[in-house]
Amino acid sequence: MTPDQTLNVAAIGAFFGLVIFAALVGLLAAVYVAVCRAIDTRKARQAAHAQQPETEPIDAIDDVVAVALAGACCEPWWATCGLHHAHTCPTTMKD
Repeated sequence: MTPDQTLNVAAIGAFFGLVIFAALVGLLAAVYVAVCRAIDTRKARQAAHAQQPETEPIDAIDDVVAVALAGACCEPWWATCGLHHAHTCPTTMKD
């Protein structure tokens, strides 16, 4: 290999090294910008949440239980998962 060929190979290697380095710098810059935007968005959401008045949390389980108890009829209805009613049950008398 002649010195000119060695110099050409080194120049090509340096060029590709710079291209890869530039690509990595661009990728890291894009990731940095995305992380900064995510942090800003999170801070904005926390600030908006802090400005809202506090309310009591809605407990869906209590609502489900209240509806089930409101529709409760008689003991056989509970024992048979709602399939059968007692003869004296008001729901049976409506039918």
